[in-house]
Amino acid sequence: MPEILLDEFARNKDRVAAAAARSLQSHFSLVRDAVNRFGEEPDKAATLKTLNEVDHAAILKGEAVNASISRIEKLLASVSPLPTSASVSPADVGGIFPGAPQTTQRSNMQIFEMLCSQAIG
Repeated sequence: MPEILLDEFARNKDRVAAAAARSLQSHFSLVRDAVNRFGEEPDKAATLKTLNEVDHAAILKGEAVNASISRIEKLLASVSPLPTSASVSPADVGGIFPGAPQTTQRSNMQIFEMLCSQAIG
């Protein structure tokens, strides 16, 4: 596993976790909307109350997101990191990743370099 991937995961996992929590909240919102539109009156209030409680608990505890991140971290820890070269620059590969921000280009090129060196040697 290229070391840069491990570094990028560590750097971005909080942002990814927050996005996953927002996504889960969005799904609950869609279900609540469907219950409001199509649910039968006698059961609607109880169903919405339960959905709100589960939504609130899922967001506060973040267990689903934390469990996923924990599984990914265990998988990443199970392999040896392969060092990446700091000498690669976007100019070295002639804009192989056009349109990407400079830091993304550098990361992509380091991964590309790592994969090529593994395939060759």
